[in-house]
Amino acid sequence: MVFERDEQSPGLSLYSRDSHSFGEQPGFLDPLVHYPGGGADHPPGRPGSAEMSAFGLNGKALARYYAGGMMLNHQALERALPGYVDAVRRIYTHQAGPELVQDFAELAGLPAGKAPTNVRQLGNLVSAATPALFYADLLDKEIANGDLACFSVVGAGPERGAFVAPVRIPNPLVRTEPPIPTRSTPAERPPGPVPSGTTSLRGPLSLRGSPLKTSVSRDRGEA
Repeated sequence: MVFERDEQSPGLSLYSRDSHSFGEQPGFLDPLVHYPGGGADHPPGRPGSAEMSAFGLNGKALARYYAGGMMLNHQALERALPGYVDAVRRIYTHQAGPELVQDFAELAGLPAGKAPTNVRQLGNLVSAATPALFYADLLDKEIANGDLACFSVVGAGPERGAFVAPVRIPNPLVRTEPPIPTRSTPAERPPGPVPSGTTSLRGPLSLRGSPLKTSVSRDRGEA
């Protein structure tokens, strides 16, 4: 995806760093994801560096942040763009885990099929999973030029953000190999085990050539 700016086109984006405040609650002092290795203190190849080259997750805090952060994104989008759920063709969310994705869709009252998911097929691919959903929808013609798309994500830090942008793809897409696995919708909860200070983003934004000018909504530490 290529993001382009155009000062003449309306639109919306938001970003919040939640270490100082989290909605009406205190902020998160824990960054949620820890990586003790690397850097000048523990560079690769030094004795003991391999043992420290792993990510540690604060599972309970991550689950709380995902649920709360995604809802804060949803509420901020609804305040700034009332009725945005109906206005956009698709809502692409951070694929942290099947139950987390499903619970957010139900809590936000999203219509069936509005927010596709691939976490049961692919697992948690961090930031790559969300654009993979968009790419699969383009190939399957679930979304097309002229449609509005919403991306809403959370991440370690902790931080979160969302934007609404029109889709403009100038050239035909080429299907890659291996193909993107089949998606499921949040309404489909398949049986079986689950796979193992505030900064604002300003300026117009668009998906692949179509302009979108951003505006920023601020409320209790949100951008």
